[in-house]
Amino acid sequence: MGEGRGPWIIPVADSARPRAVYEGLASWYGARFQGRLTANGEVFDQHALTAAHPTLPLPSLARVTRLDTGESVVVRVNDRGPFVEGRIIDLSFAAANELDFVEDGVAEVLIEALGPADVEDRAAPPMAFDPAEGPPRFDAETLEPIQTAQR
Repeated sequence: MGEGRGPWIIPVADSARPRAVYEGLASWYGARFQGRLTANGEVFDQHALTAAHPTLPLPSLARVTRLDTGESVVVRVNDRGPFVEGRIIDLSFAAANELDFVEDGVAEVLIEALGPADVEDRAAPPMAFDPAEGPPRFDAETLEPIQTAQR
């Protein structure tokens, strides 16, 4: 088990399924995580078309199609999640808005893995920090930045 976040999920390359397809419940995340680092070190931007998936390679591209409307969007998978049982992908606010389920919070979707994304073509630049101070730290309860004393 990962420290209070649920079971560890380890991505495994599957050469027999280069274009994996998943079906299930999508949710979205936004302002609470704005500006925080994603699992692959990019800065989360709720206004970019990005997503968190438990096993797709980082970064990669995926087409997410809402099953009841047929609307779809291509997202950059640059984060891990969701951490809620029964959900298969967390979309950014922008992606959920494109699929028109922000108000509902969740939607049944089909995910098609499209392949790797260009590492240099990031949705947002990496977060800058002073190497002497280390990366920013966040409170586990509120997810707010922890201010460090000036040296």
